[in-house]
Amino acid sequence: MLKRSFARKWVSATLFILATTAGSMAAERQITNDSTQNCALDQNHNFSPDGKWLVYDLRPNGGLQNCRSIEKVNVETGERVRVYDGPDFVENMGPGIAAPSYLPGRNEVIFIHGPFTTTGLAYDMARRTGAIVPDDGSAVNDTSRITWADARDVTPPFTPGALRGGTHRHDPGGPGGVWIGYTYNDQIMKRYGQQIGRDLDLRVLGLTKLGIPVSVDADPAHENRSGAGFSVVITEVFPKDELDREPGTDRIYRATDDQWVGTRGYRKPDGSWQLARAFIGHMRVRADDGSVRDHREVFIVDIPEDITRPGPAGPLEGTGTTFPAPPARTSQRRLTHTESGCFGLVRSTSDGEMIAFLSRAADGTPQVFVISPLGGEPRQVTSFPGGASQPVRWLPDDLHFVTVSEGRVFVVDAASGCARAITEPSRGRPDALVVSPDGTLVAFNREVVYPGGKFAQVFVADIVLP
Repeated sequence: MLKRSFARKWVSATLFILATTAGSMAAERQITNDSTQNCALDQNHNFSPDGKWLVYDLRPNGGLQNCRSIEKVNVETGERVRVYDGPDFVENMGPGIAAPSYLPGRNEVIFIHGPFTTTGLAYDMARRTGAIVPDDGSAVNDTSRITWADARDVTPPFTPGALRGGTHRHDPGGPGGVWIGYTYNDQIMKRYGQQIGRDLDLRVLGLTKLGIPVSVDADPAHENRSGAGFSVVITEVFPKDELDREPGTDRIYRATDDQWVGTRGYRKPDGSWQLARAFIGHMRVRADDGSVRDHREVFIVDIPEDITRPGPAGPLEGTGTTFPAPPARTSQRRLTHTESGCFGLVRSTSDGEMIAFLSRAADGTPQVFVISPLGGEPRQVTSFPGGASQPVRWLPDDLHFVTVSEGRVFVVDAASGCARAITEPSRGRPDALVVSPDGTLVAFNREVVYPGGKFAQVFVADIVLP
């Protein structure tokens, strides 16, 4: 008699084989062909609200400080339209323009923007802001069309609603389409750590609520900037050396790979809706040999509707020696308790019922798992013989998702684990998947070899359900 766990794996593997050998695969189409630079999707919200365009950045191979342009391509015709060019580009200085996403229901995109080089300031992880522009190209030579999402204030006294560093991978979402989540590095704490000989350049999560403008006084160095929204840090982190003295707690030193939970949050047991973001928390644990090592798990942070009220951890704006503190009624908790850890971008269904992530199965292969935002035991969904190599992107039906295994894009039934390959394997591994608003198309990057080097190009394929 088969053990239950083995039987489940056998059934999943059988479904996998049946699904991937039945029928023909969708023909993928290359829609950008740029032999000099990347057309990077970068795991963002790249489809326009009508599903006709994909937005991306034109980063060169190397650091984001040398990326100067945002562009979009029509998925049907291949027409390319320049959306924004960063002015006064200086190599290895900036301004640094990258990682665009469409705002929900709007023909506007938000992306990373470093300081203008005319200020003498260089792009840095702790010196960048979310910039919003129309997608029609009107901002290409007109920086007055920029709306700065998050305010920045690095000169005491600091301003509630303004941050003091750099925001990254802007993730629009939440109810009303006015919330923008991101990862964040604090410039004040980075410099303070350098002064006292500690690593305080810690990545945390922050968010901006548009529609609550924050005005900041100008400074001689041109570091400060007013913003269209109220911005806060929402996670608590602790220095790694502090965690090393007491490993094995649920405290974290780094928060990454975050996403909104649902389009309006998740439903609590009492029926109410809770706004939240899920993420990967980086912890320190004791290894079998007695050493202290890194360990990563899925966490969730509940967010209040009113983010303007300071909480018990300290002032929203921080001090010269402390991080900006989360708002009142913000609550951070650990969701998973795995042996091998979790990794990859977490992805929630639009109804907030399931959060998908990557972890290692019993056989050691990376697979897709899901967990409820309320907690409980994770459920393994995929059983790819070669493992899953990309974070999932859910289809709008919340029943299927796409991922990558052994160089092919698969669409997977989240309930059964039944998977169907929708692209052929190739030398360039699919990366940065994104699903169209109607769920019929998947776009992704694949590296293409040109005489001048390898550059990521945009491909699309029709989604055929298993």
